Amino acid sequence: MTVAAFDPAPSSAGLVLLIAWGNDLRGDDGAGRYLAARLERRWRQQGLAVRRLVVPQLVPELAAAIAAPEVAAVVFVDTRVAGASDDLAVAVTPLPPATDARPALGHQLDPALLLAYAALLRAGPLPPAWLITVPGLVFEHGRGLSPAVRASLGRCWQEWEAGSGPLAQLTAQLLQPETEATAPAPSG
Repeated sequence: MTVAAFDPAPSSAGLVLLIAWGNDLRGDDGAGRYLAARLERRWRQQGLAVRRLVVPQLVPELAAAIAAPEVAAVVFVDTRVAGASDDLAVAVTPLPPATDARPALGHQLDPALLLAYAALLRAGPLPPAWLITVPGLVFEHGRGLSPAVRASLGRCWQEWEAGSGPLAQLTAQLLQPETEATAPAPSG
């Protein structure tokens, strides 16, 4: 597990725990990790305290980091498998509160189960959580992102710089005082 430098500087919004996973040696599978590094830099510039964890896959041990009392928000970042005809936009999805902590039949977890494990460890309610997914098309061995994924990330970044799009909306939520930052209810 790679842990990015932790800036303990106080933030009115509390600590944002940014958890990115994927494999940089499998083409687009590293896109979520790439985006997480950019998110961390940008959010720090905006005054947020951020701790970024970079892992090859989600594992139960991450529940302790999520359950830490200083964590005010959790943002998961991954690559989703997309087809050439799919929407190639970066997506931000609020995660509902964790309710079921049934053991996984393996060592790989999804964010909902990891949040459920964290709920068992934390004194008090869990912080709001979101899942950001980057579309991926090419997962063959090799470094670097496909042209389509680079273009998708570029569009996402331009929207964010212009103050629109899902990353701008999420950033606005994270910049709210701790008592107001809540993940909106998932639609549908």
